[in-house]
Formats: sequence, C-alpha cells, structure tokens
Amino acid sequence: VHIIHDRSSNVSLEDFCYTTQSTSNTEFFVFNLNTAGEDTLLIHTADNAWIMIDGGMTDWENYEGVHVNDPDGKFADSIYQFMREKSDLKDGEKLVISAWYLTHAHRDHCLAFGSMIERNHEGIELQRIMANVPDTEVIYNSNNPYFLNTMNTVNTYYPHVKFLKAHAGMEIRLADVEFTVLMAQENLIHYWVSNKDEYNSHWKNWSDSCTTCGGDCRLSYKMYDFNNSSIVTKIKIGDMTILSTGDAYRIDRWMVPYYSLDTLNVDILKVAHHFNNHEMVADNRYGSTIDRSKYYWKLLEARADKEFYAIVTNANYDKGATAKTAWQNAFANNAKHHFIEAKYSTIYGFKKVNGSIVMTEYDATYSYTGGIDNTAN
Repeated sequence: VHIIHDRSSNVSLEDFCYTTQSTSNTEFFVFNLNTAGEDTLLIHTADNAWIMIDGGMTDWENYEGVHVNDPDGKFADSIYQFMREKSDLKDGEKLVISAWYLTHAHRDHCLAFGSMIERNHEGIELQRIMANVPDTEVIYNSNNPYFLNTMNTVNTYYPHVKFLKAHAGMEIRLADVEFTVLMAQENLIHYWVSNKDEYNSHWKNWSDSCTTCGGDCRLSYKMYDFNNSSIVTKIKIGDMTILSTGDAYRIDRWMVPYYSLDTLNVDILKVAHHFNNHEMVADNRYGSTIDRSKYYWKLLEARADKEFYAIVTNANYDKGATAKTAWQNAFANNAKHHFIEAKYSTIYGFKKVNGSIVMTEYDATYSYTGGIDNTAN
C-alpha cells in the first residue's frame, strides 16, 4: 500500500472528470514526426474538444545555445492548425483542449506543446493538465529547465487551469474517453532510492561500466532512467483500447507482474521509448533473438487471432537492427498485426467501426528535418 500525500493537485478527481455522450467520431491520432525522438498523440473527443498526450519537440537550443530543432517553431503551429481544421472551427472560435496529458518531463514530450501555447494561446482554451512529475531532489532530470519553461508558459496564460497529479488506480473520464492509470513514478520509488548508491549518485552513460551489474549499469538498472517516471495508462475510446507507455523502460519487470495479461491486452500499443528498448529481444543490446518471456511478445501471442497495432513514434534509435527487425519479423506472418512507424509526412488516425479498427492516413503539412534524409520514412 502506498499512502500518497498529494500537494500538487488543485482539484479533486471527481471535479476533474466530465462526461459526454459517446459517438463514433472520436478518433485517436499519431501525429507526424518533426526531427527527433518525440511523442505527439491526440484524441478528438465527442464534444469537439481535444486531449493532447505529450507534444513533440520544437524550437530547441542545445546546451551550446545552437538551434538544432525547428528554430522557427512551425511544428507547433502545424499541430494547432491540424486540430482547428479537424474541429471545423470558424474564425474567432477557440480550440478547446480539454486536457494536456504529460507522460513525463522530457523535452521531446513537452516543448512543442509549450511553443504551441506561447504562439497560439489567444485561440486556445486549455482546461486541464494531467501529469505526475517526480521531485528533482529524488530523481535528477537534465531536461527540467525545458519542462519548467513549458509550465511557466501555461501558468502565464492559464493560471486557473485544473491540475491533477495522476496516481495509479485512478479512473479518469474526459468526455467519452476513459483513462485508467496503471503506474506512476511513485510506484517505482524503491528503485530510485535503492539504486542511487550503486550509481554513486550520478548518471551513467551506456558505455560506463561497474562490477555490480556486469558491465552496463543502465541495461541492468533501467528503472533508474528518468524515462521510467512515465505515467502508464490504459485508454478506452468506445470499445477500442490503447496502452500509453510514454518512454517507460522494461515494463515487463516493473509493471507486468502487477497486472494480468487480460488487463494489458489492448488493440493499440504505443511502444515505449521510440524502440530504444529491449522488450522483444534478448538482453544483449546488439542481439536480435526474440525473448518470448517479455510482455510485448506475450501480447502478440495473446492477440494471435485479433487485430493489433503497434505504433512506434520514432524508431531511429534502433540503429537498423535489434528490436525493430525482431518486431517486423514477428508481424510478417500475421495479416491482423500491424507495425506502424511514425513518419515525417503522415498523420495516422484510428477509430473502431463495426468492431474493426480503421486506420486513416492524413498528409502532414509541415515537418522540419534539418537535412535528415527521410526518404525511408
């Protein structure tokens, strides 16, 4: 049992939720890529409002002060314009974002949202925020300044926005969409604390080694990575289910043991951390053997005769081998299983019609590639 003293929420769970009549028009979108590992997921709800999950990266200066990502911030504008067009709004009508759901406070999950608010706040009504970001005294995150800038922007233009710190066990209803929170950062607090000394209180790179973990600390102790502060939620839109994992590593180790496969059996899986993970392969980072004990593979087997979509928001980190190859091979012999990579040129929409998932492709209006050859994507 966790006893949580929540000093962040400014609203009760009951007052955060609202309900509307379900319709067949509610749609889940995977927005197109910009330049780097990023998540931009959208839900267009029955009341013509939007739920925005994370929000990509734009207008980013690296630590040397060099603009390396979309210096004009046009990607944020393209998200805003897409939602306005799908809402069929007239001039002067505001775009309603009923909730911004932040899985975790990395720049490729919040910068574009913050930029969109900064540039278009006069045309946006932001009603709610759902997040659960750990205290930096407990878990260090070098991206924290970007997250703070985003939140300062929100506070400037929406000082009375409803904020809910999402905790495991919460069931949240927004319009005709249901969220069940399965894991949040405090569920891992024992990992953060117990592994701190083994890291000598500092982050280790992939190449760093030590005697206690056999040569690769982050491979052995992935729970310590800030990506594992991601909220994991099961989302239900009508009878279509989605598992939102953020960037959570190794969910077979720290989440699957607490839930039955029935609970985790979904129509659409948002694959964690842009495929920079090892859930479908052996623990050897450069191996390519499918590990059938992992959750992802169990999910494939559980849905052998059912329709299933695995969506990958960015697989560029895979270096052309390992997990991506294993997944593509696993999907090759099942016509009901679909491996969908985000593209620079395409926005994917998903809805369930007459019991079957219908995927629609929409042309993206903008993506900054910074000289990247994206012909293969």
